[in-house]
Amino acid sequence: MKNIALGLIAGIAAFLAVQYLVPTLFGNDRISVDDLVAEIKANDPSGFYTTVETHFPEDYARFVALMDETANNPNIPDDLLNQALFGRSQAFMSDLRLANAPYFARASIEQIETTLSSYLAFVQSLSSDPRFCNRILAFGTASLGLEESLKIDQALLSDTANQVFLTFAEGRAQMNDHGTATSADWDSVLAEWQADVAQPNFPSIYMAQDPGNEAYCEATISFYEALRDMDGESRDRVLIEVTSKVIDID
Repeated sequence: MKNIALGLIAGIAAFLAVQYLVPTLFGNDRISVDDLVAEIKANDPSGFYTTVETHFPEDYARFVALMDETANNPNIPDDLLNQALFGRSQAFMSDLRLANAPYFARASIEQIETTLSSYLAFVQSLSSDPRFCNRILAFGTASLGLEESLKIDQALLSDTANQVFLTFAEGRAQMNDHGTATSADWDSVLAEWQADVAQPNFPSIYMAQDPGNEAYCEATISFYEALRDMDGESRDRVLIEVTSKVIDID
């Protein structure tokens, strides 16, 4: 399980903002940073940027400054501006994710559950194309280029990014210690899933983590659904480990 590239939503929003603003402001020497940020937020259905602005204000200010510098950099040709904003904003948010990764497991179980449920909805949206779904599960959305990334459900991706940063913020504030998943915890969770799963081979498919198996996407969805619906301390510790790996912060 690779990271979902939280920075991808930053890159997409920046790309869409410039797609709108460059034709509108054609002939002007400068794109107003206020206009640019307003359009980025307009392409942010989950409130991801508001979350970053609220809980990580200094980082948000640096992000806005980077977008301003990039959008108005005379050394970046017009035909490369979209890609420059996409790449720089994606890299910035990915670095911010890494900096706050240690706080993820410190949030409440309820918030981590919400993050998994959000990511589950995103994976479910990919299930009609198992090969594409498997690719995302194996290599993350970071494996996608700009055009290909626009094919995925931006609202669901944005919501997952937002939930992850809310989890970071809560973990930093609460610093809970839930412990680390043990092999006994995993045995308990997998046994409970095996007892209820419709397809008996799903647990082995999920644990193999083989994107070449077309059933991998469906098996992963089944496991996330089962994990979401379980309870108990063993489940909680496995939940943290699984969700951490989903966003590549283990």
